[in-house]
Amino acid sequence: MKFCSECGAELNGANFCPNCGSKTSESTNLDDSKTTLNHDEVLWEGKQSILFGLNDKLRYKATDSIELKMKEDRYKITNYVVRITHDSTTSTNEEVINFEDIKDVKIIQGLKEKVQGIGNLEILTLKGNTFLMKGIKQPEIPKDIIMKKALDFQRSRNILYKREL
Repeated sequence: MKFCSECGAELNGANFCPNCGSKTSESTNLDDSKTTLNHDEVLWEGKQSILFGLNDKLRYKATDSIELKMKEDRYKITNYVVRITHDSTTSTNEEVINFEDIKDVKIIQGLKEKVQGIGNLEILTLKGNTFLMKGIKQPEIPKDIIMKKALDFQRSRNILYKREL
């Protein structure tokens, strides 16, 4: 079975990838043990930071033997996607945002957040959806990574979007 080396889509004997349009000569064969597919490389990882050192109070002790974990958000930026994981005692939800869908990223900070170097990242998609990464330490770093990867991906696919100033 052959897969595209650019996006990982199955080729089904085509000369060009039906998903991204790249040539099949650059494809990878899963049956070839010497060839490995590209895996997600983590570019940045973080979790929600609470203002004024309240991280210790994120856990609630119900009894001496049971400890309930309150909601915790974790964030991961890989070379392909942004992953936002919402984890609580009863459930775990994950939101995945592809770089091709990202239109803009904004930093939202008040005075307290600026003093502590913490901010929220608001990710806007082409479909009009908004994703929020709350309480990020040094929010400029993940913002720059996301925007660079989104622009690189869009340029590699010859996709140009009008950006609001």
